Amino acid sequence: MAVAKQKKELYALAALVLVAVVVWYFEFAKQPTATGFSMDNSTYTPINAQDFGGVLAGLDRAQATEYKSTGRNIFVMGALPTPASADTKAAAVKPVQPDFEDVQLRVFDLGNVNEPELVLTAKARMPQPSREKQGASPGLQYMITLVAREDVNGEFHKALANVTDAQHLDVIPQLELIDAVDVDGDGRGELLFRQVSDAGSAFVVYRVIGDRLYALFQGTLG
Repeated sequence: MAVAKQKKELYALAALVLVAVVVWYFEFAKQPTATGFSMDNSTYTPINAQDFGGVLAGLDRAQATEYKSTGRNIFVMGALPTPASADTKAAAVKPVQPDFEDVQLRVFDLGNVNEPELVLTAKARMPQPSREKQGASPGLQYMITLVAREDVNGEFHKALANVTDAQHLDVIPQLELIDAVDVDGDGRGELLFRQVSDAGSAFVVYRVIGDRLYALFQGTLG
């Protein structure tokens, strides 16, 4: 009895499996298999991609462009300088240089420290135009006195610049170098000048300290 019951159950199970196979075949086997994308052209929508042809062409043109400077310094604010025209360049005449005469240069080491003081005296006249040279009187004469000091690095520092002429001696007297003297006996030299003006002449003593001259003695003009 048990064997017959088991056979009936096996037959029933086989019948159920057969029915399941038939149902699956008719429901799923005849449908197309998905492959990850659709071949139906009616449902295809192209992506909205940008056309880079114009961009690449512009890049090629930019790379082929030669850079030409406008002359402007981008690190300095302000407008560009106006280019000089031909007329402006023609009008720009080289400054007239004076004619020097009686030039004398004397060098002292007043403090004995290897930093010499230089005293330059000269006279100068401004040259006259060629059309005025014939029969013209000499131009105004300038008297120049220049004192400079040289430091240990070989650089010069102006201590005095005295420029005058015969028409302005009452305002700026002429300085004529006499010599270097030690007026106070301290072993350091000073510069002795004769001061000439319209009112007369007098002596003046200067001491060089740094880049300046200090008067130690000033005579009375007369």
